[in-house]
Amino acid sequence: MWKRNLNKKEREKPNRLKSKPTIGFRSNLSPLVLGYMKKLSTQKEKSDFINQAIEQRFFLLTNKKLFLRRVLEENYNLCRFFLRKIGRNK
Repeated sequence: MWKRNLNKKEREKPNRLKSKPTIGFRSNLSPLVLGYMKKLSTQKEKSDFINQAIEQRFFLLTNKKLFLRRVLEENYNLCRFFLRKIGRNK
């Protein structure tokens, strides 16, 4: 009668009462992408990857010029290589 149940978990707040609610969505991804996501989930990096992808997409939609500038700065050598390749083909 006086024993406490130590295995009992506290109930989580409902999603609508949380300050940062859980977001769920469905997607239509190719098998290669699904395999990559499965690999990330084994490394516990799946949610980080999804958060970064959503931030990148939002940044692309809201500020295209700054987004493209940042991508070009980060991948300057690769961009230069492809621009030269395109220039040779014309």
